[in-house]
Amino acid sequence: MVVPQEVAKAGGRAVMARAGHTFSKAAFRRENALFAGEISGHFFFRELGYDDGMFAGLKVCEFVAAHGPLSKLVDAIPNYLLTPDIRVPYPGNDKEAVLRQVAEKLAAYRPNLIDGVRIEFADGWGMIRASVTEPLFTLRFEAKTKERLAEIETLLLEALPEHVRQAVKAKMDGV
Repeated sequence: MVVPQEVAKAGGRAVMARAGHTFSKAAFRRENALFAGEISGHFFFRELGYDDGMFAGLKVCEFVAAHGPLSKLVDAIPNYLLTPDIRVPYPGNDKEAVLRQVAEKLAAYRPNLIDGVRIEFADGWGMIRASVTEPLFTLRFEAKTKERLAEIETLLLEALPEHVRQAVKAKMDGV
């Protein structure tokens, strides 16, 4: 949540793309963006035209040199509660059908369907998506408070078909 908030605060416009290097790169080029990134560590820069980890590190150093200690800069950014990727093995051939069912059950929340099913609120979000490279679902949740995080998790989990919900709950209990 903090990325689009901070981008808007700086006068920019955040654009969401599907997870994955290829999709991030395509959105970066399509939008003629100044910068793009994803949680996996790919950071794209307009001045290069592609992603480069070394360049990203140097940009951080340049920013720290101009604005002070990184710890102080990070402390100035809101810190919300974000779960790690919850990766649930799912060997079924019906992952897309499962996601359609979830989207239908959550239709009142106007889900974002760019990459699986994502529901957003002013104070958090939740998503479930099918991996394109492995037989599994990935879930992730973020909220401003622990209570709200639990509410969003419950809402999304209740939208899953029972056989998937049990696998997810078992995985989350082990997380």
